[in-house]
Amino acid sequence: MRLSTPAGIKSKIEKVNNWDYKYPDVFFNIYDAVSNEKIGHLDLERYDNKYVTHSSLDERYRGKGIGLYMYIKALRWCLKNNHRVTSSGCSSSDAQKIWRSKTLRKHFNIKVKYSYSAPTWYVYKKNDSY
Repeated sequence: MRLSTPAGIKSKIEKVNNWDYKYPDVFFNIYDAVSNEKIGHLDLERYDNKYVTHSSLDERYRGKGIGLYMYIKALRWCLKNNHRVTSSGCSSSDAQKIWRSKTLRKHFNIKVKYSYSAPTWYVYKKNDSY
C-alpha cells in the first residue's frame, strides 16, 4: 500500500551503528519543510531481540496524519529489515490512538496483549506488501 508524505513536512531516517550491528539505533525525524524545524520523532529502541517505539510530535502538528505517517514509516523499516517491533507498553494517549487506528491496520497485522492493564501492540507483516 502506497504511503504519501503529508504536505509541508519532510522526513529523515538516521541509523546509528553502535556495538550491536544487528540492531542499530534508529531515529525517524520529521521536519517542517519550510522552516526546517524538527517537529517530531519516532525512535526505535532495542529491547531484547526486538525494537520498541517511542515518539513525540509538536502539539501544533497533531491531528494532521503526521504521527500516523511516522509510525507507518518506522514499522515498515523494521519489518522490511526482518526485525520484530512492538509498542513500548507505556504508550501515551495520542500514541494509543494511532495503535488502535484502522489506517494502521490497513498496512499491518496488529495484535494487542494486556499486562497490568497496559496494552502492548505487536506488529506483523500483512500480505508482503512492501
